[in-house]
Amino acid sequence: MVRLVVELLLYYGACMRVFLLSFLIFSFSLIASSDPTTSAYEDLARAADRLVKAREEALNPEYIPVCPRAYHCGQLYVWGEYLSWRLHEDGLHFAVSGVETSIRGELYALDGNWESGFRVGCGYQFPGNFWEASLSWLCIKMSDSKSVTPPAGLELWATRSLPSGPDDLDLARGDFDGKINSIDFELAAPFYTRSCFSIAPYLGVRGDWIGKDFTIFYAGQGGGNVNFFDKLQMWGVGPQGGVKSNWYFTDNFSLFGKAGFAYLLGQFDEHQVSANSTGGGDSNNVDYEFFGTTPVLNYLLGIEYSGCQFMCLSLDFWLGWESTIWFDVARTFQYLDPTLEGNLVQEDYNLTASGLSFRLQVGF
Repeated sequence: MVRLVVELLLYYGACMRVFLLSFLIFSFSLIASSDPTTSAYEDLARAADRLVKAREEALNPEYIPVCPRAYHCGQLYVWGEYLSWRLHEDGLHFAVSGVETSIRGELYALDGNWESGFRVGCGYQFPGNFWEASLSWLCIKMSDSKSVTPPAGLELWATRSLPSGPDDLDLARGDFDGKINSIDFELAAPFYTRSCFSIAPYLGVRGDWIGKDFTIFYAGQGGGNVNFFDKLQMWGVGPQGGVKSNWYFTDNFSLFGKAGFAYLLGQFDEHQVSANSTGGGDSNNVDYEFFGTTPVLNYLLGIEYSGCQFMCLSLDFWLGWESTIWFDVARTFQYLDPTLEGNLVQEDYNLTASGLSFRLQVGF
């Protein structure tokens, strides 16, 4: 329905443009024919010629000065992407510094290193430029590690230790390993509001698998150690939708953007273990497995070069910044009662993967 309304508006605008151009051509022709020897009338005649050309362009829907993808036959294409991304989770803190009466130092957390990954895919643009289908697979691994000791004049405390664990620390070390796999199917309906600007709403299906291991080691002053381990396995599948757009500012270069939203339904398996060598060797073990939902937000901005020909192939390149956010996908549990018999608090965190993406696409 939306596409039909847009096409009717574009058709109406094209008809009005042809009518106005025809009226101006007729008027300028009458003025110029009255005295073709004067320079002013010669200018009007040249303007009339330009209007004739503009009317021909308006009457010919296949005439597009830029935007090389606007009209062509069906095309099969494949692509590969190199990803340089960093993974960040809100809840990867493991220590904090301060004095005995207040926190005055720093909250220590793992921010994620820049890691390499890849995405491969294929697609088909149907004849007439009305529909485009694509399928892709993304895979990237993440890791980070950090060790801290008490800063000068401050004490170091644990943020994930058991209540019966050591109060002051000599050392705190956090380690993180994660992996993301994502499969996307998209069906887009592109249309062109101008000769150099395209909009493509899309619908599809998204499937994600996320795994992470978060470990912490605490060494207490005067002895006593604590080991913390948090493992997450999550998979989910659900519908997605969004919009893609290209603005061609030359025949080959364009700025592009994409924004999408998915809602995944899947299984979450959270396993957490904490154990210390003080307080009688207290430990807690939490297994939390359930089916739930996770909203996912994705956006992409970049620049593209298209139209490069090599033998019988067409080559496209683009470089962009991409970010994906999984909301409330990670959970941790903390005992507040030293007896470990109650006051178990659950905290939910977002997971963000963002960075640079470089794509090489080959069309057949």
